[in-house]
Amino acid sequence: MSRRVLILGTSHCAALRAAVGAAVGADRQSDALTWGGMTLRFAAIPNDHAAALRLDGGVLTAGTDTAGRMLWRLNRQGRFALSEFDAVAMLGGLMSAFAITRLYTEARWFPLPSLIADGGAPPPGLPLISDAAALAALCGRAETAALFALLRSLHAAMPGRVFVVQDPRVSHDAIGTGRKFMGFTRIARGPDASEVSALYDRAVGAAFGGLARVIVQPAATRAGAFFTDARFRRGATRLAATPDMPQPPDDMLHGNAGYGAAVLDDLARAVAV
Repeated sequence: MSRRVLILGTSHCAALRAAVGAAVGADRQSDALTWGGMTLRFAAIPNDHAAALRLDGGVLTAGTDTAGRMLWRLNRQGRFALSEFDAVAMLGGLMSAFAITRLYTEARWFPLPSLIADGGAPPPGLPLISDAAALAALCGRAETAALFALLRSLHAAMPGRVFVVQDPRVSHDAIGTGRKFMGFTRIARGPDASEVSALYDRAVGAAFGGLARVIVQPAATRAGAFFTDARFRRGATRLAATPDMPQPPDDMLHGNAGYGAAVLDDLARAVAV
């Protein structure tokens, strides 16, 4: 029996919708999207409008006219009754790899290899904190994320049937491309990338594990310890009403249909349990 799954989130949902379309040649917004024993519907909206999504009487909707129009335009549906779904999966609007990169620019913590190599001394001007404090800082920031309040509501309405999919890491070919990705370049060129990546996985579990079942980025899509393999970034499409609208060439954040397929495979296995 097919499991009915609502995929809810931000622009990262485009990769999953592209994967389904590539596999079955279907309209990305069709009512009959299937994958691995799941029947899928999407409730995706740009991150700038994600905070307007809310749960009202068991129905997911938008709290502003602008967000409502956006939800309808992108998904051809503006209201989603939870009673029609066996599970909800959230992707985007909760914690991105930028969160831990910002923390790395603000502090250092044990057991980062760079600290061990330098005798426990952080770079000048940066405080030294514990690993537990680093984890707590990331969890605290997650609670202010656009979709965190909605995640709490979904957990209360559908306990045990909510999934959080980790945001993808930045593409490996972002290294050395300029100011926007300077923090990632610094991590890539130092000894701490593996430890930073491991903290990102732990933080997603710690921040959301009490509210949802967490699915971390598929191992096959990773590269360079703290990055996404560029093969799973090239050709990524935007979250748009028109299918196959490409991301700009300098976009390093979004996965492509291959990435979406790997995530959907992991989601299908998790939902089946």
